[in-house]
Amino acid sequence: MRASRDASGARPLDPDLVRHVVIIPIAKEGADVVEPGLRSLCAQTFDRARLLVVLALEARAPEAIRAEIEALAERLRPDLPDLHLTLHPDGLPGEARVK
Repeated sequence: MRASRDASGARPLDPDLVRHVVIIPIAKEGADVVEPGLRSLCAQTFDRARLLVVLALEARAPEAIRAEIEALAERLRPDLPDLHLTLHPDGLPGEARVK
């Protein structure tokens, strides 16, 4: 049986090949704000190996926040195998500081 096509003529994606990306920007939010959302992702019933989670931490975040988020990431890595913590540098040329 041939796969059906959508209105554009493209075949739909195989759901087993789809990966989900969740990017959580963090500037001043502590673990108490970020953790409930991450715990919700841990509780999902689909294959968490297909879930890529990025904690995008601002370099200008207070040191205490950075330490909290780093500790949180370490605690949750066993439940979120593709969890990454990135540090967004401050003061990039041409970048505007906006919400």
